[in-house]
Amino acid sequence: RLKTAAAVLTMPESIAGECLERRTGRVDTELVRDEVEEELIKELALIAEIRETFARTLKDVEMQLLEDKTAKQRLEYDWSDKTVTHQIEAVNCALNNRSNIMLFKPGSTIFPD
Repeated sequence: RLKTAAAVLTMPESIAGECLERRTGRVDTELVRDEVEEELIKELALIAEIRETFARTLKDVEMQLLEDKTAKQRLEYDWSDKTVTHQIEAVNCALNNRSNIMLFKPGSTIFPD
């Protein structure tokens, strides 16, 4: 939206610029700096300021989107680690001395003397 809004600014900018050009093309005796010319100059300055604000806002939005994507990836990675950990923990909590997956080997434990 910001990109299209910045493109919309070209129309009033070109109109104000054209008006200023036509005013400067007058004969020397008709060249005066009146309220209309000052308002046109103010309008061009305002349009430039709005364009800069749009550009700055667009840059901020793009930076925030990048930070959000990075945070999302980090959270998904942490979540997948926790899911795997939970599955392993669920299996381990269900173990007892008679579980089929436990293998007792002779000499696997050493008793202190």
